[in-house]
Order: sequence, then C-alpha cells, then structure tokens
Amino acid sequence: MNLSRLQESIQLAIPYVFGDAWLHHANTTITKYEKSYSIHPYTFQLTAYGYQQYTGWLMVFEQDQPIWNLMFNGNVLDRPEVNIQHTLRFLLSSIQFASSDHSSFRGPSEHSDGNFRYRSTQIGTIDDFEGREWIEIDKQVIYRGAYNGGLIR
Repeated sequence: MNLSRLQESIQLAIPYVFGDAWLHHANTTITKYEKSYSIHPYTFQLTAYGYQQYTGWLMVFEQDQPIWNLMFNGNVLDRPEVNIQHTLRFLLSSIQFASSDHSSFRGPSEHSDGNFRYRSTQIGTIDDFEGREWIEIDKQVIYRGAYNGGLIR
C-alpha cells in the first residue's frame, strides 16, 4: 500500500466529504447523513448521526476493501450564549483547511475567524492516530470533539 498516496488523497477528500455534506444541513436536526466521494483508486464514505451532539465515521475503500478509517464525535456545549448553527458552520469551515495542514486528519492545528478560534491536536500517523478539537469564543470553550483512526488490517 502506498501510504503517501493514501495520505495525499485523504487530505484532498476531507474538504469535499465534510464541508459540502454538512454545510447544507447545519440549520436542521440531522438524524443521519451519508456521503460518498472518489479519488481513484479510493472511495470515501462518510456516515454521521446527530446535530448538536454528533458521531460519525469516514471509511476509505480500495477495490471495495476497507483500508482506513476516521471516527469522530463532538458536542456543542449547551450554553445560552452559544449559537449551535454558527458554531457548526465555523467547525465545518475549519475542517476545510485540513488539506493545507498535514498535522491533523480532521482540521488544521489552528484556525480563527472573528471571535471564533478552532484548535486541534493530534498524535500518531496515518497508521494509528487520535486527536482532540475544540472551539473557543473569547477564550471560552463552546465545542469539544474527539477523533481517532488509522489503517485497517
């Protein structure tokens, strides 16, 4: 297996799989969402459940065989000053920058827009990794998430 080709394809696919998929639904309660995307020779399949508190996974297939996965979950904290839609839109816009920052399979190590600040820390490599992400407004955490994954052997 060519790991550098796989990593490059994952980084290219993440903005399409996450951004386009969720931005269209960030103003409704999601019960289930699925999306597929292909970059030869890989097929990416995203499945997610939830809205304010959600879970999901991204599977990568090569010739119909699962070879890599990313599992994720997150929670927009239930606080009166927190707008769930704005927070999720900012999260999704942050994930769009994953391809420009190879330190994470979920989003960049840091991204800011106005009062919003996204941060992600990850340990491991494409083989086996785990990470945490959070969003702050004025240094107050309003969203927390976790992710992990790696090769399927």
